[in-house]
Amino acid sequence: MEKRRTPEGSSVLCPCFSVSDVEEQVAFMEKVFDARIREADRDEDGRMRHVEIRVADTIVMISRASEEWPAYASCLFLYVEDVDVYYRRALDCGAVSILPPEIRPYGMRTGGFRDKEGNQWWVGELMAEV
Repeated sequence: MEKRRTPEGSSVLCPCFSVSDVEEQVAFMEKVFDARIREADRDEDGRMRHVEIRVADTIVMISRASEEWPAYASCLFLYVEDVDVYYRRALDCGAVSILPPEIRPYGMRTGGFRDKEGNQWWVGELMAEV
């Protein structure tokens, strides 16, 4: 019997964010990507300090930055069914465009945006067999 390497429902690779405002990051991901909180650790004031949130088939960890563990920007690529829907949702939620969606020479329609924490998000939709 093989020893389990991940918690139930997690993949081997888990993206992580360190942000100044966990609640705002979670709200952005819920609105843009239909993400759902799987688990949240809160401090004595009820503020989230660590969250595991599911985006499609992937768990993403989000931690509140501190002096010891400062915030840092991340970059993620997400395969979606309709790039334009996600791109519009992100801009409606305060993200800034990096590159508007368009079909690229490699057969994908991709676009990019940056959230308020400085994280880059790229969304891609397969348009043809590559």
